[in-house]
This record gives sequence, structure tokens and C-alpha cells, in this order.
Amino acid sequence: PTRSTLFPSTTLFRSIHPDIFTILYQHHRPPANDYQVVFAIVRHPETPAHITSALLPRLYTFDLLKLCSIPGVPQDQRHAAELAIVQRIPTQALGNQLTLARRGTAPILEVLLMTGQPAVLTACLDNPRLKEGLLHRFLSSSVATAETISLIARHGRWNKRPNLQLAILKNRLTPLVWFTLWLPHIPLQAARELLLSRRLTPQQKALVKESVSYRRG
Repeated sequence: PTRSTLFPSTTLFRSIHPDIFTILYQHHRPPANDYQVVFAIVRHPETPAHITSALLPRLYTFDLLKLCSIPGVPQDQRHAAELAIVQRIPTQALGNQLTLARRGTAPILEVLLMTGQPAVLTACLDNPRLKEGLLHRFLSSSVATAETISLIARHGRWNKRPNLQLAILKNRLTPLVWFTLWLPHIPLQAARELLLSRRLTPQQKALVKESVSYRRG
């Protein structure tokens, strides 16, 4: 049989019965250089999960990223693609990590944030898929630094959110400037709770105490 009979064009894959994918994979596995066919099989919503899992490692990183956003791709296939990307992140060049940070889904962003790289964090902050909860986890982690905390505190999309402001003020690595700027505007009760925190440095706690005393007076 010819290639065209074994591996129809990708547009025809939409009308192929799911069992055909199993037959193709078991008896006529796509050759390594037939990349378009491999990608078409993986992205098809009826492809069995075991075939998808076997072929995912053959896809380029940014084609895996496409699978995460293509309409109609089943959730389990999307999750498998995200997992494959996450496993590759430690070996990706900085340029690739920046692209993933700009275009990735929430599970990918969570791993990228934990690399602790300021440039990667900056790209993540502009991604519309980034959730506030991921930033909370980052700010509570050992990866956060004074520089990356300030990047979040300066960012126009995030720096007005009360819960994030409090998370920033609870970090002992937060530069004092953010205490000076934000303490006059946070609720008095929240400031009192900050005074009870054992994580703050003496300098941070002194600023909180001064703010609370001034507002009481």
C-alpha cells in the first residue's frame, strides 16, 4: 500500500473511525520523518489514550503547546500534553521558557514560576491564564526573592489586589518600600494581624507597628 492509503491527509482524519487509529499504530506506525501524520493522530479527539501517550514524546514542545489550546482536544489529551511540557521545562533554553511563559496554561505557568527566574516571572505575569492563586503559592515559597516580589508588586495587573498585597507584606524578603506604600491603605485589622506574624523582620514589624499606632491615634 502507498503512504496515502495508510496515512490519509490530516483533513480526512476528522471522519475516520477511532479503531482506524489503533490499526494504523499497531501495524503501520508512522515513520519518524512523517511528523505531520504523527501530530494529526495525536490531536484527533478519538485517538485512544495509549496511542496519544506513546506519540507525545515525538512532538516538538510548541506543538505540544498547541494541543493545550486547540478546541475539541479532550481534557485527558490536553493534560498529557501539559505534563510532557512540564517535564521538558528544566532542559529548555531561556528563550523557549519565555515563550512558554507568555502562552502556557496554568499548570505550565506554575512550574515556570518555580524556576525563580525574574525574566520568566515577568513573562508569566502578562499571561491571561495566570491565576492569583499561583502567585500566592509563589510568594509563600522559598523561591521568591526580593527582586521577584517587587516585580509582582509593581505589575499593574496584580498590585491592586488586596490579597496579593497582604501576601507580599507577609514575606520577610519584601523590600521595606512596599510596607511604606501599602500600609496606610490596607484595613486596620489586616495590619494588626501582620503584627502577630512571626515571619516578619524586626524592621518590617516596626513599620507595621508604627502604622497601626498612627491610625489608632
